[in-house]
Amino acid sequence: MFRKIIRRDLHVCALALALTPLSAAVAEVNQAPEVRGHSEHIAAGKVNASWIWARDAEGDRITFAITKQPKYGRIQLDWNTGRYEYQPTANATGHYDEFEYRATDGKSWSAPAVVQLNLLPADGGAGNRAPEATSQVLAVNAGTLFEATLLGRDADRDPLTFSIIDYPRLGSLKLDGKTGRYSYRAYRDQSAQDSFSYQIRDSKRAHSGITKVRLELRSAAQPPVTPPVTPPVQPPIEPPVVPQPPVQPTLPPLDPLLRTKADFSPMVREVLDNEFFVEHFQHAKAGRLEAVLASIDFLARQQQIQDPDLNKLLYYVRAYNYFLGFSKATPAQLSMLEHALFQVANMRELLTYQKASGQVIEGYVVGLGALMATPQSSASIVRHLPRLQSLLQHFSNTAQLSKERSYGDAVFETLNLFDRFGWAEGALRSALIQDNRFADAIAELASSRNALWLNRDGFIVMNAIEALGKLAQLSDGVWREGSNRAVRQVMQAHLGQGVLDDLELKSNFRSYYVDYAYRADVDGACSSLFNGLCYKFEIAQVLPQTHVCGPTLKVRSQPLSQAQMLEICQSLGKQEQDFHRIMQTNWTPVADDLNATLELVIFSSREQYQKFGGLLYGFSTDNGGMYLEGSPWLAGNQPRFFAYVQAGQVWNLNHEYVHYLDGRFNQYGAFGHYPLNLTTWWAEGLAEYLAWGSHFERGMNDISRVAAAQRPSLEAITKLSYESGSSMVYHWSYTLHRYLQERDPARHLALAAHLRRNDLAAYRLALDELNRSHGAQYPQWRDQLLASWQQQPRSAAQLSDVQDMPEHATAHQRQLDTRASLARPPRD
Repeated sequence: MFRKIIRRDLHVCALALALTPLSAAVAEVNQAPEVRGHSEHIAAGKVNASWIWARDAEGDRITFAITKQPKYGRIQLDWNTGRYEYQPTANATGHYDEFEYRATDGKSWSAPAVVQLNLLPADGGAGNRAPEATSQVLAVNAGTLFEATLLGRDADRDPLTFSIIDYPRLGSLKLDGKTGRYSYRAYRDQSAQDSFSYQIRDSKRAHSGITKVRLELRSAAQPPVTPPVTPPVQPPIEPPVVPQPPVQPTLPPLDPLLRTKADFSPMVREVLDNEFFVEHFQHAKAGRLEAVLASIDFLARQQQIQDPDLNKLLYYVRAYNYFLGFSKATPAQLSMLEHALFQVANMRELLTYQKASGQVIEGYVVGLGALMATPQSSASIVRHLPRLQSLLQHFSNTAQLSKERSYGDAVFETLNLFDRFGWAEGALRSALIQDNRFADAIAELASSRNALWLNRDGFIVMNAIEALGKLAQLSDGVWREGSNRAVRQVMQAHLGQGVLDDLELKSNFRSYYVDYAYRADVDGACSSLFNGLCYKFEIAQVLPQTHVCGPTLKVRSQPLSQAQMLEICQSLGKQEQDFHRIMQTNWTPVADDLNATLELVIFSSREQYQKFGGLLYGFSTDNGGMYLEGSPWLAGNQPRFFAYVQAGQVWNLNHEYVHYLDGRFNQYGAFGHYPLNLTTWWAEGLAEYLAWGSHFERGMNDISRVAAAQRPSLEAITKLSYESGSSMVYHWSYTLHRYLQERDPARHLALAAHLRRNDLAAYRLALDELNRSHGAQYPQWRDQLLASWQQQPRSAAQLSDVQDMPEHATAHQRQLDTRASLARPPRD
């Protein structure tokens, strides 16, 4: 979890100047060409022939220009094709040279890209030499699977890794990165031209140039199509050695004053050095967001994918969106965000399978999701679509995707982004429905060898089905037919294979595909278009057991023994008595609360909880329990507490029941009625204190490990939020309730009284007075409590790592972001 300010004077001016063209960039329809630099190792004194790479999203014809000449040699460029020759000067004394180029489609210029030239001695025998890739033109039968091997060599005989830079448009490609062996299958039987580009890296991280393989597709049903020959455009008679700067270039670095990380502004250092995923962090501080985005742009341009600060700063983008929301950002800020993400998208090692890449991919796609905040900013995502296509194919083609844990979140968030695309508008919607390759690529991933995480977890399959369902909403006709074909491919790949539960798969298909694609007639679509693919679990089928503990509590569960049910009722009955005795409620609900009866829903295991919680009730199951209060002022509202059995006990049973009691008898209104940065400590700490009393081993073991200087103050506890971390939310807040009950119970009850009366102003004043009266005394009591706890003998089981325990839900209501995924995340 991670952070940023602007340096004054010149630094501020530079950022302001950089913002001016950014504001207009989002509105432009034309997308500038994409370029990518590379490195080469060449023998000094010898001519090096190679080519520079560019791509245009609209397919416009591209020409090239050198914008910065090399220092130790001369460049001769064919500005139509990008092919060049580099001739080192006879007296070259350096070991390194470089030149810079740009590309234009006749409307806009690309960002600059740098070609690095590492000069070896004349015989080429010293130092590492970059591998070489060879272009090919191959004839392919479009109706069958085509297999071949990429051509590459390394003069030093280093181990080589092959990676795809630009995937084909008309078919799917699978590559073995270690051998260069690949397979290609055209999406349709047609005569056409397709191509892809690749690059080779040796074990010393030297890269080849980007090389293209052209595929001449031949249809079995049609005669070959001979493409028209376009004569090359003649270059100017006297082309300038250094062309004039473009009139409207793609944006330069967001902050041209950044040369090293030492130049990062103090506000960036604040982000990097502090916990920022908390509400009280100064997210809205003027210039912070801009400085973070400029730093992301810098690190991406420097190709620093292994730098943990890049991951931290991308995570800050998530935090900013969570607390402030990019829907309130200015057009210039949204443009800066897109610009920084585009630099991340074009990092050379983004599609190299490694931990850092998984983390950066996650941050990248989450950032793109933030651009969905407005129709104007979502239009800027269009130029990222080719990269997203490459990401999906990268996930499919990686030898063993689940070997690196960071890729679990990367895949989940990527599919979550496609969920959001189901509500795309304007230019983004048009770009998506013009090309159904995404449906094919998602289906390919969900049908590939990597579809089952760790060979058993189907979260990728379930989330792919949901993404296809939401994308299917975009249009009817050919688009919908393509989505239907893709999702059938996924279903056919897994039904009857014995790994996934067929009924769960069919239920997910109905809930996450048909419910979105055919919302008007789900049953009709299931019985006609998708006959045999749908299934609907009924609540009574999954949770057949019911029991009434008393007038305020009923239980619906998977099978429990009579002894278990009796223990649950007795435990919660005692908890209810203790709550009313300690909080002195007089058994009187707060005003406007009609939640007279709680329904306790219990699953037999965490796996069953994750399997059915979202399907039956539509809530996230990435937690250890959930209380959904609903709208307590509405007649017929049914509050529910969801839990599961673990190690023979109902996990978080008493904790979640206290939430119900607190909401009905202490806190006025529904969850979120009061600011969460003022009441999270109250709700979660009270639930832990009343559930565990003075025997809270898990929490005490956790906080007793914290050094005295790092322990939070009373004021810090009362201002925490759900993103402050489980230790703060549950364990330190527990200590404050325990302290108040032991040292000042009257003040404890007074705080509850303000919450009951819906008097937020009085509650705020009471918290201020609490800090003044007990701010110095609480730390003394706290330290004495922990010292005493540390001296008590305990077994190894009692000292088990608290991080192995499932956390409670971090919000006790269904989140209203219906565009995000409801399909389950990766299992632990």
